[in-house]
Amino acid sequence: MLTMEVAFYCYLGCFLFGLLFALISAVFGGLFDTDFGDGGVDIGDMDANVDVTSDAVSLSPLSPMVICVFLAVFGGTGIICIELFETSILVSLAASTLMGLLVATVFFTGMSWLMNKAQGSMGLSATSILGGEAEVTLAIPRNGLGEISFVANEMRQRASAKSEDGKPIPQSQVVTVVRYTGNFYIVRPTK
Repeated sequence: MLTMEVAFYCYLGCFLFGLLFALISAVFGGLFDTDFGDGGVDIGDMDANVDVTSDAVSLSPLSPMVICVFLAVFGGTGIICIELFETSILVSLAASTLMGLLVATVFFTGMSWLMNKAQGSMGLSATSILGGEAEVTLAIPRNGLGEISFVANEMRQRASAKSEDGKPIPQSQVVTVVRYTGNFYIVRPTK
């Protein structure tokens, strides 16, 4: 039989573990480490390398941060129910579970919205550069992939590119973006 004292320490353990793990994860980058596909963002010189094929940034409902939020709220609510309202263990368990699920769902929804909003503000529509000019930053070999660089969304962007006619294009050559294949851009030297 579970006593009130044992239940209190179980709730306290959940609360402390959830809170401490969430704080440690946030401090060491777990909260702010976002995968943007093959790219990243260097805020210092405003240079971005964005994978334009990725659909969206996502957060799993079973990510460590969401689980930690659930545990912290579950434990905190359990302690409040037992100590402040002097409820039974079953009532505190039900209230803790419901409150933990509610807050974890709100946290998950809010973080997902923020992550998608952040991606949308720096994201790139694959077709927005079509017909525009770019510079070859990594020479495009014969029938191979290189890299182009261009300005979009007020940020310098980089993406993989291939020559339209299969001929090599040297580094620093200005090119016109002809089309997007879904994985890379097709370019031709600008005359």
